[in-house]
Amino acid sequence: MPNLGKLFGMNPPEEGAWFKVDTVREYSRVVPIEYARARTLVQAREEALKQAMPASMTLDSLISDLYGSGSYSPIAARSIFALTALPGYIVEEKILHADVERFEPDHYEYRVRMRARILPHIGQRDPALRLDLGVERQRLMEGEELVVSAKATKAGYLYLFYFLYDQSVLMIFPLKSFSQRLVEANEEVMIPSEQDRQRGLSYVMMADPNTEVTYETLYGVFCTQPIEGAAEFFYNSGDKDYNKMGRENFGKFQHLLAGVPMNSRVERAVQIEILRQERLSHFF
Repeated sequence: MPNLGKLFGMNPPEEGAWFKVDTVREYSRVVPIEYARARTLVQAREEALKQAMPASMTLDSLISDLYGSGSYSPIAARSIFALTALPGYIVEEKILHADVERFEPDHYEYRVRMRARILPHIGQRDPALRLDLGVERQRLMEGEELVVSAKATKAGYLYLFYFLYDQSVLMIFPLKSFSQRLVEANEEVMIPSEQDRQRGLSYVMMADPNTEVTYETLYGVFCTQPIEGAAEFFYNSGDKDYNKMGRENFGKFQHLLAGVPMNSRVERAVQIEILRQERLSHFF
């Protein structure tokens, strides 16, 4: 975890407040229990964050701001709301209970009881700092490549995080072997660039084997200064256990953004739909 007191020369954020939630979701018996656990935990986080939201905020308006004019599935977008913590940051979780609650012939219930410590944001948004984030295509076939474009209104540093179908998070740009550089104001950046492609960089999409359509999210963070500690999220494509690593990174991701003042950064999200090859005929 980065030293929050050193980020941007700021003092560490306040301790925040604890919120307790008790969440139960129903799943078909064909849904793997590990998947049910991940989805129920996401909903529990969302409920904790809703408790922390000021009365002036609404979930729909926050999601709309995050995705801009892009299209998205509301259900999947609500999950990213819980992960990116727009009203604050879940920097500590205490899982009190997480297990199957009840089995029926065709379905079961999964329950999560937890306490979440939420830190408020630091500072206020800078209306002059904006980020345009787009992809060549939002709907991709399994095995196709993701191509991203980004442009900000001020000079700074771009970070791309990717939320997988199991809600794990990885940083896909910059990568350890591809050095970071200052992005100039109004400079359009293509990721991967032609030079990066020649060096072998590509983002090949993989689908969740348990669903016909996989919803994943590209989450861009643009900062006027480098984010200290972001290197902990470097994605090593040779690591076969990257999903596990990503799940463990949730808390680190929250701590990372909690220490960056709101006036120093801006975020945008793009939802990606990935179609399984054997199911394509259902959609075309």
